[in-house]
Amino acid sequence: DQTKIDSESPYEAMFELDFLNESREFYSSESTYFLQNATVPDYLQKIEKRLEEEQARCDAYLVVNTHPKVIGIAEHELITNHASTLVSNETSGCRSMFNLESISDLKRMYALFSRVDSTLPLLRDAMGATIKAIGDTILQDREVMKAPISFVDAVMKVRAKFTHTIEMAFENDKRSQKKMKEAFEDFMNIDGTSARSLADYSDDMLKNSLRGVNEQEA
Repeated sequence: DQTKIDSESPYEAMFELDFLNESREFYSSESTYFLQNATVPDYLQKIEKRLEEEQARCDAYLVVNTHPKVIGIAEHELITNHASTLVSNETSGCRSMFNLESISDLKRMYALFSRVDSTLPLLRDAMGATIKAIGDTILQDREVMKAPISFVDAVMKVRAKFTHTIEMAFENDKRSQKKMKEAFEDFMNIDGTSARSLADYSDDMLKNSLRGVNEQEA
């Protein structure tokens, strides 16, 4: 096809290939620098801005066919290559964000990871691991475990916290909901303690908390 040779091949051979390679090298170097000199929330803000800037440059200067190639390279170097590190960072990664309820940071991470679907399971798994860790801490608290009502209250507060996080930061993502459910099942089904505590909690509600409450409220 002579038309294709004349119109596309010279552009690809003389400009696009070198441009893409240089873009890859630039974002690889910059992302490494950012990671070494910024917290995870700061890194996320920086790459969010970089991707917005890159999209604006594509729209202004490059032919349409090159846009997805450049953006794909930027996403790979800035997000995919460092997703695991961003999630597992001990000081400012996911666990810290979940514990501090940093909704804006988690929302930004979810939005960026959504650009590369293969990275989202890392975020969901980190949430599940955090829930399990909190659950294990509750189970190991002897004072809480002596009082079934305190145990159930503690578990319900954790569930409310992560339900809020999923709704506000993860766009109420169904897979995240499923991961949360599995995490709670994991630590609550270790033995019969949870079942007994739930039974005692329900009994207390029926005898005390629901007294004088109309049927709809109950």
